[in-house]
Amino acid sequence: MEKILGDLIERERLMYDRFSLAPKTLVTGVISATGVVCGRLRGQELWSMTVRLDAWRIGNGPIRIERLVIHKKMNDDELRQLKAVIRPNSIFSAIVRLDEDAPNYPQALYEVSAPYTPVDVELEDYVHQMSKTVTIESDQFGTFTLDRRLGWFLGKLSWNGSQVDLNLGTDQLEEMDGALKVATHLFNETSIWSSCITTYAAENLLPLKNDSWLRDDEAELTIDEFQSKMHLRGITVYPNGAFDFEYNDGGLFWGHAISVSGTIHSGPTRAEI
Repeated sequence: MEKILGDLIERERLMYDRFSLAPKTLVTGVISATGVVCGRLRGQELWSMTVRLDAWRIGNGPIRIERLVIHKKMNDDELRQLKAVIRPNSIFSAIVRLDEDAPNYPQALYEVSAPYTPVDVELEDYVHQMSKTVTIESDQFGTFTLDRRLGWFLGKLSWNGSQVDLNLGTDQLEEMDGALKVATHLFNETSIWSSCITTYAAENLLPLKNDSWLRDDEAELTIDEFQSKMHLRGITVYPNGAFDFEYNDGGLFWGHAISVSGTIHSGPTRAEI
């Protein structure tokens, strides 16, 4: 855990070092459905704020339909003020230090907000397009609807006689077939995967339950008793063959969800609450 935390801090330091060399520029763009996202690593006083633009332009340059992630370290008051002006699915202008050659996608350091004038017709049209409902149809699983906040297509699946959520873990239409193939693979062998997933969860989490999560009047559980309390509520599948199964815990961990992840090639590989 300490190594993971250290790696995160080092990556963040290198990112800010790159920002210090990047030029200041005016960027105007459409804020993603997630709006402002913030987090704080253990031992840090300032919040790490990020906001993603899904379509943007530099000054009066052409629109770029790609991700731009803007970062800033902020205290509580600064974060509160920024949240008041940054709204999901709206247009935002700011002076930033833009690193177009950052790994994976362009990133920037927020400096100061700028007036959004005049009205940008192209970006306003993008906002309008993004407000429309997007659905896809599957002959086997029915209708999926895009949730822009999550970046997933949401649908339903009948699994062992119960209706559960089926999420396609991508918002890219060209990746839909890959995700649906994973769903089909799981669905065609429902009983096998159901037993495999719950057995893996029980074998890996039963010691935690019996060692640390027993109520005062509760006896230690067997694997069968553990599995009987798990109730599937949703499956997320990804184009690369990965999956996540999420279960209601039936009181095993006092209301915490049980998550089991893996791939169709390797089977379940991680179980956690």
